[in-house]
Amino acid sequence: DTENSIYTKAHSKKSIDNMIPLAFTQWSEYKECSAATHTICLGHSVVRWFHNFVQKLIPDEGRREYILKWVAHMVQKTHLRPETCIFLHSEEGGVGKNVFTEILQCLVGTLSSAGGSRIKRILEGGNGDGFTEENDKVLLVVDEVDPRRINYGQINNLCTSSHLTVRCLYKEPRHVANATRLIMTSNFRPEQGCKGNQILHVECDPYWAACTDHVRNAQFVTELLDTFGVQGRFSKHDGEHNRGNMAWIGQYFLTMDIGGFDATQDMPL
Repeated sequence: DTENSIYTKAHSKKSIDNMIPLAFTQWSEYKECSAATHTICLGHSVVRWFHNFVQKLIPDEGRREYILKWVAHMVQKTHLRPETCIFLHSEEGGVGKNVFTEILQCLVGTLSSAGGSRIKRILEGGNGDGFTEENDKVLLVVDEVDPRRINYGQINNLCTSSHLTVRCLYKEPRHVANATRLIMTSNFRPEQGCKGNQILHVECDPYWAACTDHVRNAQFVTELLDTFGVQGRFSKHDGEHNRGNMAWIGQYFLTMDIGGFDATQDMPL
């Protein structure tokens, strides 16, 4: 009750743009980095690791910078929908893209009690929209997508619909427009005819494929995720583990200059 009253009081005084730092303040670990500038964040070891990881995962500089700004937009402006979604694929497999989405899932989990969901099936024909139970999320992650079975018209509806309820840190649900974001992962290359204006297709490096010398077993991925305290299918620890590192990742995105970022207009060709 005390925590809820604090957040309710803060909500009455702060604009919705300031909700994210308030969410982080429940972590004692966040105090260490709460005043850090973006330059200071870039110098922190865990942020350097994350930055290098993303550089290796997404070789295309234009797409990589777009995705980083897309995520920063999600963190800084949770109430706005970008009207685009991300499709990460690697024909040779690899868990790098899954590690990336696990980290983001943990990050948005600090923003609201309904921060993110990982779902296995999405938009595969039928009359339903596939989101009956998942609408009140900041971020949806869909694994193992078969691009031949996606209803791209339904994805367009997800990107542009504006009636969502987010149940966050406050006592009462808040009804907001344009809140859900979508990331899909796949080991299949999207078919040429299925590409749409709302979807950024990104080819990921297969460096972390299980068939390579870099990943002999789950130990590599487990250690990698433990760095961030990510609770997910790869991690052996719970979400409390070393979450101070995640606070630094949060501050990194909070302080990123996204200027007048327009997810639709700025999408790389």
